Parts: sequence; C-alpha cells; structure tokens
Amino acid sequence: PKIMGEEAKKNAHLPILKIKLGGGEEDLDRIKSIRFAAPNAKIIVDANEGWSLNEYKELIPHFVELDIKMIEQPFPAGNDNELKNIDRPIPICADESCHDSNSLDQCLGKYDVINIKLDKTGGLTEAIKLKNKAKQLGFEVASNLSDTSTTLSYNNSGS
Repeated sequence: PKIMGEEAKKNAHLPILKIKLGGGEEDLDRIKSIRFAAPNAKIIVDANEGWSLNEYKELIPHFVELDIKMIEQPFPAGNDNELKNIDRPIPICADESCHDSNSLDQCLGKYDVINIKLDKTGGLTEAIKLKNKAKQLGFEVASNLSDTSTTLSYNNSGS
C-alpha cells in the first residue's frame, strides 16, 4: 500500500488513475492509500479477475465511500454470472469477458461498461462493430486510457 500511495502522489495531477489489484487482504489498504495520496483523481480499479464473490461484497461499500468510479473485471471470465444477482453501485466493466461483438450478448445483465481493445477484437473493423453494438444495447464504452491516465499495479513485491 505504501509504494502504491507514493506512486499515486507522483501522478495525482492526472485526471484518471487506473489501479490494478491482485486480490487479497491488502486491496482495500492499497485503495485507501491511493485515494489519500490523490484525493481529486478519478480512480478506476482493475481487479484482474482476482476477486471472489465474498471479496467483492466486502470491498464494494468501502469503494463506494472512497468514490471509486468503475471496477473492471472483478471475477474470472466465464465465472461471472454472480454479477447478475448482486448490487452494482459502481459500474462494472467487462474486459476479459468481452472480446468481440459475438461475445457481447453474454455480458447483458452482468456488466455496465465494455472495455474495447484493438488487440482483443482483432482489428479496427471489429472494434467499431463492438462499439456500435454495445451502445445499441445500452452499455457504456471504455477504451485505452493511456493518454490521460496512469496505471499502478500490485506486483506481489510488498507494495
């Protein structure tokens, strides 16, 4: 948590911080440290398919309080049906669960946002098709945020 807080402080001037978490007991402490260091940043959490249902339920009230704007892929792709049955007070973004327009239908009722990546879709034509279909179905659309954000990653090295 300390290292991630220090990195967040260095990048607090950016409007968006995307935080990659690995699951486990320290995820909440990491986010608290980052929020304290960057009180005005929009924080997006990428759970990297690393949470259990219990972890999600424990973390979500704290993340609401900490003003987390979006959570990306909390559960493993293919094992995310619980998202249909739980409260989602913070928008949930599909990443690994949606690769192209053909996989979009399986995201209905589970996700609020679709993350579109050119390498995932196989190219620009399919990415545009996915974007258009996602918008028609009522999803928000996210894409690479690298121009206006930084990503802080937990890497199991004591951060």
